[in-house]
Amino acid sequence: MRNFGVIGAAFLAGIILASAFFLLIPSAQRAFCVNSSAITPVFSPNSDGQLLSFIASAKQTLDVELYQFSYPPLLSALQDAAARGVAVRLILEPRIDANLETGAYLAAHGVSVRWASLSYANTHSKSAVADGKRVLVGSINWSRHALTLNREAAVIIDDENVAGSFERIFESDWAAGTEAVPA
Repeated sequence: MRNFGVIGAAFLAGIILASAFFLLIPSAQRAFCVNSSAITPVFSPNSDGQLLSFIASAKQTLDVELYQFSYPPLLSALQDAAARGVAVRLILEPRIDANLETGAYLAAHGVSVRWASLSYANTHSKSAVADGKRVLVGSINWSRHALTLNREAAVIIDDENVAGSFERIFESDWAAGTEAVPA
């Protein structure tokens, strides 16, 4: 038990130091390599440009699972991705009112949309996988508050193995979800 306390304290100290570094140097949003995988930190407010770039990077597939989605520029970006031939799939938490309009709209505009299974208390995920190679994951809801007002954090990970892990969960959640009806 004592070793766990030492390891836990070291881990917590690392998190605190890393957080302090990024708070002191906001321009520190650069990629790091871990086991040859690029990891790019993303911080809100003002992270919408990085999320838009992530969506634009998808060439074949884009799988997104969100708790809350109501930010018009990202809504348009998903619609544009579908229009350029990207297979876009979206899972939304159905107990968030804003998602009902978003889901119906996107379902009517080329995006495959499912409501998250109600077997969980909430589907609180905020993740996306582009082309089975890149993952965006973090605390950022795709809402105006999260993107322009809140302090939020996420990472973009360029790694097929990590992407594969997220895809397996996405596929399971997709199979358990129910189809959204287009507007």
